[in-house]
Amino acid sequence: MQHCQELAVWSKSRGLLAALFKITEVAPDSECENLVNMLRKNCIAIPANIARSFGCGSMGEQHRLMHNSLASAEKFEHDLECAHDKHYLKNKDFNLLFRETGKIKNMLVAMLNDTTQSHRKN
Repeated sequence: MQHCQELAVWSKSRGLLAALFKITEVAPDSECENLVNMLRKNCIAIPANIARSFGCGSMGEQHRLMHNSLASAEKFEHDLECAHDKHYLKNKDFNLLFRETGKIKNMLVAMLNDTTQSHRKN
């Protein structure tokens, strides 16, 4: 694979980002503006770190960036829960975003496990 766009996890994380922007496109009131900005920042970081991992030379750096992507997904989930608790997200929107984030996390963990096992064999 030569481009991050060929990865299903990258495509799925870009789809998550598009869904988030659609859900939060209405200008938030000042009370939830910071939370929406955090949601967007952490969601953007998921595919961004995947893309960055393709531009690095070492397996260790690639692994670190994929871990960063997973950490961003964890932060995003936490922010989703906060937004849901404050009733800034509708239940259906929260459920969609939370479910898709879980799928992305599972894909990232599988990739990290695969690269760790491949690295150990070599």
